[in-house]
Formats: sequence, C-alpha cells, structure tokens
Amino acid sequence: MDIEITKDDFELAVPVARSVKDHVFRSLYVIIHATSDRLQEEILGAAGCEAIKNEKDSLLASLFKQYVCIDTFIREMRGLDVVLTSTGFGVVSTNDTAPASKQRVDAVEGELRVKRLQTKDLLLLELFKVKGWSDSPQRLILVPTLFMFSMLKEMAGIGRPKEEDWSAAQVQLTDADLFLREHISDDYMDELLEELCSDSLSDANRVLVYKIRRFLGMKIQGNHAAAMAYYRDIINTMERDLEHYQTYAGSDAYELNHLKPYENTAEKSAFHWVG
Repeated sequence: MDIEITKDDFELAVPVARSVKDHVFRSLYVIIHATSDRLQEEILGAAGCEAIKNEKDSLLASLFKQYVCIDTFIREMRGLDVVLTSTGFGVVSTNDTAPASKQRVDAVEGELRVKRLQTKDLLLLELFKVKGWSDSPQRLILVPTLFMFSMLKEMAGIGRPKEEDWSAAQVQLTDADLFLREHISDDYMDELLEELCSDSLSDANRVLVYKIRRFLGMKIQGNHAAAMAYYRDIINTMERDLEHYQTYAGSDAYELNHLKPYENTAEKSAFHWVG
C-alpha cells in the first residue's frame, strides 16, 4: 500500500532535519518509501494497512509515518551529504561550514533512537484498537511480553531510559515471563496478551496486568525481594477471586501451586518407619 509521506511529515517527525530547502528530504525520499513498505509488513500487517487505508488522517497513520521517518533518518543520517549545525542539519555549501563533533552527532542519534522506541509504543497502542491485529503474526513478534519501553521509568526505576537499557532488559523480561508461564500457566499469560493487544482487557485482568508489570519491572531492576513480593500479590489476588480467573484456576500451574505435602501414614505403600 502506498502511504504518501511529505516533507512536512518528515520534519515533524525529525525536527533536527528541518530546513528551508528540501535537500535532506529529497535525498531520502526513495528510502523513506522503501522503509514504509518494509515496516508495513513488519508492523502493520494486513489489518493495520486496511485501517490506514480506510482512515488516512487517523492517529495510527500519523504515528506510522512518524516511525518510518525516524527509522529512515537513523539508518541514513551518517551517510548524508549534510552537516549538523547548532540548529539542525544543513547542506554542505561553504568551505567555512564545519560539521558538529562526533559527540554531538552521537547524542542526536541517541535521542532519536529513544524517540523511535517511544513512537513504536504509541503506534502499538493504536494497533491494539485495530480489529484483527491481535491475531496477526506481527503481534506475536512485536509484543512478546506485557512490558513496553515506556514503562522502564515508572516500573523499573530507570530515570532516563535509553535504547541500550531496553536491549539489556530483554534477558530479564524473557526469564521473568517464563517464570510466570510456569507458575500461572501459558494459557493465562496468552489470554492476557490477547486481551491487551485487542484492547479488550476485563477489569480483573487489567488489575493483574498492572501487578505483573510491577513484577517485571522489579526483575529488570534486579530487585529480587520486591519482585517476589509482587509475585505473591499476583497469586493472592487470583486465589481470592478464582471466579474471575478461571483460566488460571483450571490450569496445571494452579494444581502445582496446591500440591499437598506427602503424608507418611501406615496405610501408604511407601510408609517409612522411624524407630
């Protein structure tokens, strides 16, 4: 699907590339639209593309264009025939125009990488409202856990999270998600993800998602004691109201959480006599 991206769209997404002339935008025009095609496949899927086709001025369409522009610029900025000035990028046109320091360019790139992650979170939240997107292969890849980059500050105590923080958190998130799948079941974790990604969380499950995110945040932080306190809260919340947590109540994980200790009685074939 052809999604038209204009110079105004580009400069709104990447203010540092704003200029009176359109040199930067023109040099990236073909790449921007190639990136759009790639990201339609990787993020939007058929359901997302159809939603934008039906409503071209929607917030979803705007966020997708923004994400495409940021992603393109990050990938291409160091190869552009431009310099980074105090007010942004400009065309190399005079002998006395000097490029900014590597540190400045690195800082701009770092800021853009954070903005790309923030924009991706907002884009996903809009896709959650699109009928059918939660059943797509894109959702399985893009939303493997209940945690998002934008939660690192509040839930994991990371003051100004960067892309490296998000990358580093993936190991802890994967381990913590596996722990929950063992203790409250794969089926229930899948139910939560499905409801989250289709914007249909029940009130009871919304409560659990918040508590699970607190647990995941403490695992990212490396605070084991706090993580286990949140885990006990998760279990206690469900145990007090099993009527609203039927998937967990009917799972093997629930049975394992309620195994009775072995009773050493004379009637048992494995009775151990202690003299």
